[in-house]
Amino acid sequence: MTHAHIDHIGMAPWLATYGTLLHGTDLTAAVSEIMWSDTYKVSDIEGYPLAWDKRDMEVALDSWMPHQFGKWFTVGDWKCRLHPAGHIPGAAMIEIKTPQATILWTGDLDTRDSPNAPRAMPVDCDILCMEGTYGGRTHPNREEEEGRFVSRVQEVVSRGGTALIPAFASGRGQDILRILHKEAPGLDVHYDGMGTRVTREWLGCPEFIRDPRAMESCLPMGSEGYGKVGQEEGITRRRDSNYQRNARWRASSLVSQQVET
Repeated sequence: MTHAHIDHIGMAPWLATYGTLLHGTDLTAAVSEIMWSDTYKVSDIEGYPLAWDKRDMEVALDSWMPHQFGKWFTVGDWKCRLHPAGHIPGAAMIEIKTPQATILWTGDLDTRDSPNAPRAMPVDCDILCMEGTYGGRTHPNREEEEGRFVSRVQEVVSRGGTALIPAFASGRGQDILRILHKEAPGLDVHYDGMGTRVTREWLGCPEFIRDPRAMESCLPMGSEGYGKVGQEEGITRRRDSNYQRNARWRASSLVSQQVET
């Protein structure tokens, strides 16, 4: 399991019912429960069928075999180890040594540093299996795009509006928090509940995050702990003596989770 986006782990509970072990990082294993639970909930609300149920999800959670980056483990006659893939914290490429060749399976990867995940580095191999979602595109300069994004948010706020930003609950949402905190620290940012739950798991595995203290300090709930955080109509809010119940509508920016499919 290269990482915990649902398009990569969505069928794992079904696989686990056949005795399949799930190999990945500690963080991927931790976030998988949130992603599967949300998928199950949404499927129930929307009325579309799943190939697995809650009992299968429990089997999958018991089937995880977490591994550290760079540590060898065996699967049959194969020697394997995980390498950072960039993309999101905990995302992994897998190096597989067989008697015939060395294979690298990348999953989703990023060769650039993101706000929260360090870049993927080259790994020697004979056979490379690489995802190619953006293989035919030239990415714009990241710093320029981040600056353009922040400018648009500030433009909305300056005219009295609220910027509502749909973002994936694992990866993009946390990147946006870091960007806004760094470039526009005066904004009042509120963060959706599912993204907050994912971020808790991230901070439980700080070794996967670029500068975890910076990630913690930019969260809307502050860095003193999660007991101060509540949720109101899906939006995370502070609980303090000066907080008014309608403050979320006066917030400068709302970051709402969006499940990746």
